[in-house]
Amino acid sequence: APLAAFTLGRVLLDDLGRAREAAAAFERVRTLAPDMPLAEDAFARQIEALFRAQAPEARQLAEAFEKKYPTSARLRAVRHFGGLP
Repeated sequence: APLAAFTLGRVLLDDLGRAREAAAAFERVRTLAPDMPLAEDAFARQIEALFRAQAPEARQLAEAFEKKYPTSARLRAVRHFGGLP
């Protein structure tokens, strides 16, 4: 189920441009599998989707991502999409 939710989020965001729905799908991945490596990628993609949807919560989630994954390879992109320095 987590992989299916991630794939749905990717299709919604990258192929269909439905950023809000994609953010919800990526959040579902994190709910279903919070300890899987896929959760980190889903969190980063959720922030990207919220950025594309112009949602103000992108910044708050980017701050949370930075605290949870301070050495992530995705941190630079997350900072960008969250509007962090």
